[in-house]
Amino acid sequence: MKKSFVIVWSLLLSCGFGQVLLEREEPLRFLRATTLLEIHLEALPQAPALAPRLPQYLALFAGTLETRDPVLLKRLEKGLGEAVALGRRGDGKALAAVVPQLRALVGQAESRLVPRQDALLLAGLLVHLALGDDGVAESYEDFHKGEEEAYIVGFLALRRLENLWSALRPRLPKEAQARGAQALKALRTLYPTPAPPARLVDPEDAERAALDLVSALEGGFGQVLLPREVGPVWLRIQALVEAACRPGVPPRLRMERFLAASGLYKAYLADTLKVLDSRVAEALEGLWARPDCARAPGLLREAGRILGG
Repeated sequence: MKKSFVIVWSLLLSCGFGQVLLEREEPLRFLRATTLLEIHLEALPQAPALAPRLPQYLALFAGTLETRDPVLLKRLEKGLGEAVALGRRGDGKALAAVVPQLRALVGQAESRLVPRQDALLLAGLLVHLALGDDGVAESYEDFHKGEEEAYIVGFLALRRLENLWSALRPRLPKEAQARGAQALKALRTLYPTPAPPARLVDPEDAERAALDLVSALEGGFGQVLLPREVGPVWLRIQALVEAACRPGVPPRLRMERFLAASGLYKAYLADTLKVLDSRVAEALEGLWARPDCARAPGLLREAGRILGG
């Protein structure tokens, strides 16, 4: 589990559990994946080394897109493959030429996958961009560890975050608006310019500001956006694996659902299970790395028993 989510979990475990990120897991996953794919595409001309990451975001929705628009999937897959090749050659100029078309294809895919985006869905996306992998706080931490490309990703993610906040702010009471504005101001000081700054600050500052922003959003909406209890998270993981392993599920869709289950597990439960039973935790890591529908039911039952799910 990433540190930001660990902090949220420890602070709020006693408050009941959040519904939005679980009940809307699928459209949120699609929005997060397409948004991060666009961010990485925008960053490619400056940071071609990011190109190998592109397929991992496509895999989070490729199975579903294949069922809805296989022609679009083929075009997107082909274009991303070419971008990966250009990135490996470090050809920023060529990447700058192909990125606009690829971003347009990603936008089309997002429209096919999530045709309607309500306020709570956008709030969930904001939470992901604030605290999740490749979001604002995590990217700054990675930059602090020496990954210069992570700063560019975080800077672009912050721009998306600000756009989401601007769209959601009119729906919030003034107190929540003021708290959110302060949190965004703190995040901007960490990302002052498009290029990485020479002076670094404590990455804990990014985590605190991101948490403050999410807290303001939750308070303003009167909605608990993040999961707080093991049970609902584990039920969603089980449902995703069961859906992946139904007879006749296409291979891409099976992999997409396993990846979704793996993402929830690693974000919320992995550290807990490692403490409770390292052997079962290691076995689950193996399942996520090599999906196996024959092994999954028994392993999930054992892990669920240990977690109390």
